Amino acid sequence: MNNVSTPSVQGVWNPFLNRPTELTLQQSSFPITERSEYRPEVPSATEQLRILAAKMNQSDMDENLVVSKGNE
Repeated sequence: MNNVSTPSVQGVWNPFLNRPTELTLQQSSFPITERSEYRPEVPSATEQLRILAAKMNQSDMDENLVVSKGNE
């Protein structure tokens, strides 16, 4: 049996191993709000519906504007 101080060739893992360097410098100011907020890669279904509704409302407003100008 081998007796070694580090059980792995890669070294001992710790929670700060793969963190960006700027985080190590800012440890006194944890928690960092921009890193603790959830940021999804794609908009949620609700957000997609809100965007679609806003686009539809905008296009309806544009059509009403064209119709009202034509009636003058």
